[in-house]
Amino acid sequence: MYVEFVPENHTYYCEGEPVPSVTQILHNQGIAPQYSDVAPAVLEKAAARGTLIHEEIQRYVDCGEPGMTEEFGLFVDLCEKEELKFYGAEVIVCNGSVAGTLDLVGSHNGKRILADVKTTATEDKEYWRWQLGLYDYIGNIAADEFAVIHLRPKKAQLVMLTPPSGDEIAEMLEAEAMNVLYAPPEVITPDLIRRAAEAKRRAQAAKAELDAVTRELHDLFIASGTFAAASEEVPDVKISFTPPRASERLDTKKLKAEQPEIVKQYSVQSLSSGTVRISVKGVEECS
Repeated sequence: MYVEFVPENHTYYCEGEPVPSVTQILHNQGIAPQYSDVAPAVLEKAAARGTLIHEEIQRYVDCGEPGMTEEFGLFVDLCEKEELKFYGAEVIVCNGSVAGTLDLVGSHNGKRILADVKTTATEDKEYWRWQLGLYDYIGNIAADEFAVIHLRPKKAQLVMLTPPSGDEIAEMLEAEAMNVLYAPPEVITPDLIRRAAEAKRRAQAAKAELDAVTRELHDLFIASGTFAAASEEVPDVKISFTPPRASERLDTKKLKAEQPEIVKQYSVQSLSSGTVRISVKGVEECS
């Protein structure tokens, strides 16, 4: 199958016939990010920088030629750290009806990996996983792992992703052929589970810090005999203190045991909303 990419009109041709690109389809489906609110000059500058970095990485993978940008140096360091070895760059893939250019194909810990290089300011993991999944699908690559190498000034990150299933991709391409939007199944994805775990860990760290600060404030209020604190340097924050005092509460457990009829007489049923409990190994439950 002969496939050609013409950069002047950013069009792929398969056996001489134009075919849509992966990026074009994802834009049509509303999965690719939209930059209509970004100034054209800013977009042009960012695109030129991204193209330069991609070209440096391609020359390095294909010919061993080093690049000059800071991001290229970060890329090389990340590959060494993560034991990434790439043997293909800017590879055109096509299944006869869709085409695209995947950034990198190589190995990672003995597994075949597809990777895309991103230099954007934000992370769009949903778009990234669909893009990688489509490359794998139309190229019939059957990769074991999928990742984005996110390069920003002074920072490089390997973002591991789980692409949509082959069935999901086929359904999305069918929707595109019918000129309708694909409606993905509502499932809890591995990426959402990872985000929940990360949020749980952040919540635990924040709670530990808040508890420590609260204890320090408590001791200072007791020592000073004051009941409030504020500062002109932090005008939107006010801290108050309620000193220890005796309180009464109803022993509902004992009441139920000794006077069950009274409890039944005055009980009111209510429907509570569902709750989600996130349990992460090594992370304590936060109240």
